[in-house]
Amino acid sequence: MLRSLLALLGYLALAITLTWPLARDLGGQLPGDPAGDTGVYVWNIWHVSHELHNGRSPLKTERIFAATGTADLSQHNTTLAPAIAAAPFVEHFGVVTTFNVVYLGLLAGCGFGVYLLSHYLTRRPVESWLAGALTAASPCVLARSTEHLSLMALGVIPVFIYAWLRMLDAQRWLWAVTAGVLMAVAAYCDPYLAIYCAMLATLLLAAHLGRVTTTPRPFLGFGGDRLRILDGLLVALAAVVVSILATGGWQATILGVRVVAHTLYTPVLAITLLTALRLTWWKHPRLDLVAGMRVWRLAGLVTTSAVTGIVVLLPWLLALAERISAGRMAAPPTYWRSSPPGVDLAAFVAPSALHPLWGEPVRNWLERLHPAGFAEFTPSLSLAAFLLIAAAVVARLRLPRRWMLVTLASMACALGPFVHVWGVNTYIPGPWALLRYVPIIEWARSPSRFALVAAIGVGVLCAHALVALRDRLRPDARRALVAVVVLVAAVEFWPAARPLHAVSIPSIIDTIAADPNPAATVLELPVGMRDGTSSIGDFSARTQYFQTWHGKRLIGGYLSRISERRKVAARDMPILSALLTLSEGGRLDDAHRRRAMGRREIFLGRTGLRYVVIDTKRCSPALRRFADELLELEPLAADQGYELYRVTPAAERRIQPVTSSAQIQGTPVLR
Repeated sequence: MLRSLLALLGYLALAITLTWPLARDLGGQLPGDPAGDTGVYVWNIWHVSHELHNGRSPLKTERIFAATGTADLSQHNTTLAPAIAAAPFVEHFGVVTTFNVVYLGLLAGCGFGVYLLSHYLTRRPVESWLAGALTAASPCVLARSTEHLSLMALGVIPVFIYAWLRMLDAQRWLWAVTAGVLMAVAAYCDPYLAIYCAMLATLLLAAHLGRVTTTPRPFLGFGGDRLRILDGLLVALAAVVVSILATGGWQATILGVRVVAHTLYTPVLAITLLTALRLTWWKHPRLDLVAGMRVWRLAGLVTTSAVTGIVVLLPWLLALAERISAGRMAAPPTYWRSSPPGVDLAAFVAPSALHPLWGEPVRNWLERLHPAGFAEFTPSLSLAAFLLIAAAVVARLRLPRRWMLVTLASMACALGPFVHVWGVNTYIPGPWALLRYVPIIEWARSPSRFALVAAIGVGVLCAHALVALRDRLRPDARRALVAVVVLVAAVEFWPAARPLHAVSIPSIIDTIAADPNPAATVLELPVGMRDGTSSIGDFSARTQYFQTWHGKRLIGGYLSRISERRKVAARDMPILSALLTLSEGGRLDDAHRRRAMGRREIFLGRTGLRYVVIDTKRCSPALRRFADELLELEPLAADQGYELYRVTPAAERRIQPVTSSAQIQGTPVLR
């Protein structure tokens, strides 16, 4: 226990170092831009605390989308587990300080989770601690820490795997229950993490039940007519690929069938599948079940773990079932060619984009490959860890096959549906090309995040490689090897001063916060409704970030998934539709303008709108004029590029407020 505590404190010190100078001003700085995803994650912490403080479920809210009814958060990434743990501290320390403490704790937890798993597998504390440190400090993890708090809960995956392996090895019911609880915790941190846990659990269970052996045949030997047909098809498809590359595409009629060949997607897919069949024939794999396995007991343990996870997830599952039954499930379609891409293969060995010497050109290169390249598409793992693993392989030292498989499979999935190398689409389909159509797995829409699972696998392999290499050396050489690893890692990961974002709250937000009416609603212009896959209007997460201070309801908002029904309802409301259209740069015809003007009293009464905030940098003159004409705005104050207006008393006298649960249950705002 003491050793684990010291290891955790070491990772906390590492997290503070990697994010310095954040720890020096926990209440005044944020690690990401509040106008981006960081603003939403700060809002998550505030929202969960606010709803729990008022005795309500954090899976619903009336704080956003005030014009279209109560928002269902069952498909929103609420970061529920960290937010619930942080809730008691928000009122005393403030939402920003609490967010930063959670952030540092989760980053430390990334290293500690890999340490716990590696120590169980190797029984070597020093090597395991270094493996965890290399994982937590890897560019893959740190890049995502600039925007995605939920993915910083990565440490729950190796802890889950630790419990799962203890269950498989010891076949104890306690570990089955523990694994189920940890699976649920992963889901409450981020559904992606739970999906990764389930995929890893399945893979490790299969490895526990059986072994794959091969009996290679002569690669060019005769395999009968079927093999000759297979080889002939491969040659023919290769010729099709060459012809498309040479001509830019063609079309022809063959035996009355019109054949169009303009891209390489279909022929390369066929070549990939036929090559897989060819290699399977060559290697001739065979599955051998492990003798003496207590299958029925193992089945009971796995069932117990699954049931435990379902029970802990029951509040979320019930909310999700309600959403499905009401027809509000948001399920964006998965397209064959245009679904979210993966990472570039060459980027796996790119140096850190946070390094003070070479970080900027690496970051620029990543952003040339993808517009959101740094935070979402950085797969770079530890070069020091790669060198250790390579040294062990060259020395023919034994590394665990199942962890080699886990790492390589995760890297392959992270490449996305089609493999890109140095920005060039090879059209070669990866495993994700098929996995993205599997129910539940398809919810993990961004394949680039599989790089985080690969980071765990590299960490575990690094621990094994370090143990194997040290066992071959003399005692003095063993200490020297550790010193060299630490030195190389320090050079590789030496961080530049972390770019931080000041906690900047315009004074006009204090004016809104001082209003004692808890049912007052705020409209920020431009306004919008945004989720992880679509946007109408033009919404900034800074709006919800400001809400953590003033606490009043908002007209617009952001959720991870917004149902089509809510979007249609917004478009069907003349005033909200007009505001959204103008916010995204559109134009109103006279008929639409007249309909909006004729509905303003109903709109104001329904929403309880009291304040309008105009972002002067983003609000167009047309939107400003329409809002002033519609809402009879009375200027109050301006600060930091924002202007505050109040709906005039004359307009207020025309409003007959609609009583809502938000008006009845208004409570003091937690800041």
